[in-house]
Amino acid sequence: MKKYIPFDLFVPEIYMTDDLSISLLPVTTGKDNPYSSNGDILLAVFFSQATDIIQYLTDGSFILLETPSGKVSMKLKVENDIYTFSPLSNNGQKPIVKLKENLGTLDIVGKVIFSFHDFAGLTDINNRFREILSFSEEGVEFPDI
Repeated sequence: MKKYIPFDLFVPEIYMTDDLSISLLPVTTGKDNPYSSNGDILLAVFFSQATDIIQYLTDGSFILLETPSGKVSMKLKVENDIYTFSPLSNNGQKPIVKLKENLGTLDIVGKVIFSFHDFAGLTDINNRFREILSFSEEGVEFPDI
């Protein structure tokens, strides 16, 4: 599958560390998701074993969890030391509530930085297309630009 992005991406400096990797992910979701639709693209950071994950778990952010059915994005609400991860669509999954000291029992793999909506019908803007190739489990391969 090929997608074209007619602009440069500038990632906030906080995410440009050696313990994080950045990837683009295609969205597959239900129609009741108020934040994303099928065909959207998420720009996400993936954590490594060395990452201090707690600094990235901020109230209102979208966190990626590994589940038996694959990676899912959930909206995070933080109140004191209580972390509530809520599904973005009604797929039968229940919210997950954890105390801060029990977060290690979850397989938290990353955080969504940006969501790009509806790439259909984009046209060339000042020859600034960026071609993205090969969506896979590992993310997206970029051509040399």
